[in-house]
Amino acid sequence: MASNVPVTLSPEKRIIVAADFYRGPVQTYHAQWMNDQVLGLARNLSNTGACLRLGMALRCCGYSIIPKIKAYGLNVCVDIGGCDVPEVLETEAMIIRDWGADMVMVSLPGMTRSSIDVLRKALPKEGGTELIGVVAPTMAGVGCYEILGSQTSVACHRLSTLAQEAGFDGVVCSGLEAQIAKRAFGDSNMTVTAAGVRPKWRPVKADNGHDALKCLSPTEAIKLGADRLLIGRPITLDVNPSIPPDPKMAFLMIIQEIREATAH
Repeated sequence: MASNVPVTLSPEKRIIVAADFYRGPVQTYHAQWMNDQVLGLARNLSNTGACLRLGMALRCCGYSIIPKIKAYGLNVCVDIGGCDVPEVLETEAMIIRDWGADMVMVSLPGMTRSSIDVLRKALPKEGGTELIGVVAPTMAGVGCYEILGSQTSVACHRLSTLAQEAGFDGVVCSGLEAQIAKRAFGDSNMTVTAAGVRPKWRPVKADNGHDALKCLSPTEAIKLGADRLLIGRPITLDVNPSIPPDPKMAFLMIIQEIREATAH
């Protein structure tokens, strides 16, 4: 059962690129190195309509990298984590908003209702910055919500309902939980972003066995109800010698797959 209000997005607006970069466990992470990686990716994807998600890159490079990315004709999504006191979350949300971010992601497990309400107040719908709640991680396997006393499917529905009641614009979960989240949305036009998406033509080797456990292809995720796809390494890394390592090439190939998956 999908949302009663269909979400219409162009193929390029369906992709959020995770701008995460790794040098290895013994390497030093200098801010300039991270800055070069992120802006290099932005330059490569310039004017494609892509949205870059910043997590650790923002903490490394600082807020000033947001307008630099947007200067390449891209949108910016900032992942601020979560589980902090309301005052801190409110302040960070307003700073990110004022720097021009188009979207803010926050992890909902463990957050209090007061913190969630403060975030929505700091990022009002009329302000244009989307507020997205991460409700079900793809990294964890069965039992990942034991600390919350519920299974993944139950927690996903409960947290998606909480996001809907708080006026969020969407949630992030595995594509396998997309329909669960949609059922919680009711008549709203909230979006589901599927994380852990891996094109079949762009496989990613698991890192020490800790790769996402709920991977789906773009086609599979969309068919299960995902509105957006959160994709990182298949776009940002040279993971398959038989496929050009150019991020823009990978991005465009995923767009083509989305077009085919959404064709009627």
